[in-house]
Amino acid sequence: MATPISLKPYYELYKVKPRTAQRQVNKLVCEQIKNMMFRVRDLEYYDELEFIRNSSYGEEYARGKGFNPDYLPDKMISDKELVARLEEKTGRDKIKYFILSKSTGWDIENENLEEGKCYSIVNPDEVPEGRPVAYEKVKAYRNGLEFAGIDEAELDSPRTAAEIFGKILGLILLLPLAIVALWPSIVSWFFPMHFEKKMEDRMFQGTLLMALNALFVFPILGIITLAVVWPLWGFIPAICWVLLFPALCIFEWNYVKWLGSLRKDFAFRKALRSGKIEDIKKARSEMNEELDKLLKYAE
Repeated sequence: MATPISLKPYYELYKVKPRTAQRQVNKLVCEQIKNMMFRVRDLEYYDELEFIRNSSYGEEYARGKGFNPDYLPDKMISDKELVARLEEKTGRDKIKYFILSKSTGWDIENENLEEGKCYSIVNPDEVPEGRPVAYEKVKAYRNGLEFAGIDEAELDSPRTAAEIFGKILGLILLLPLAIVALWPSIVSWFFPMHFEKKMEDRMFQGTLLMALNALFVFPILGIITLAVVWPLWGFIPAICWVLLFPALCIFEWNYVKWLGSLRKDFAFRKALRSGKIEDIKKARSEMNEELDKLLKYAE
């Protein structure tokens, strides 16, 4: 819980040096926000830390701490603690980072720095050199999964032949609806992507996708659909198709996910026959042992 910030100490300074007072207040606010948020300080190993917290190891860590990994608030608290401990045990908690902003300070001597970008400051005297062994194991395990084309879900709960056959049958039966749902799904997905690529902050891409579809894509496609379908099949089919635009997009999204899941099922079978699955499981076991050792769960 954040404590209220009093601006009274900065009042006199603001009257004399308003920009200085503004920077100091902004810095104080930023520090409070940082303490409330989950963040990865070690940007060099951001991918490894993200993989750990989203893996089965991250889930087991949450359960071991009495949290429910399926409940987002619990998982965020657990992830925050897990990442903080990993950064501490690797000696990389001394890394400082900042987001360059004109309001908090502008480094005019370094023209390569861009406003709004996040930068790390590493002091070689405080942060150990070399890649932590645990992160090497994380990379090996992650690369094994990616090379095989599977996720941990397939590794832990492989589908039986009957389940795969049922999935194929379901996809075939739903194929006509998937074809119908291509309109408006293709346009509503690919059109906003043109604008998404220009965004620096990927956090807001989902919001942009929804806004563009609601304000521009769906209305335009609705007019086109009414103009084409109404004369051919009548007003009721045309208006029903338009009203079902959101549902059709959600269905198409899930249909594509089901296709991807089927591809991973076949990839798992292929990796199992080639013996890669045993290698991947061994890599996971080595990763878990190193992480346990790092966090002092084991001797």
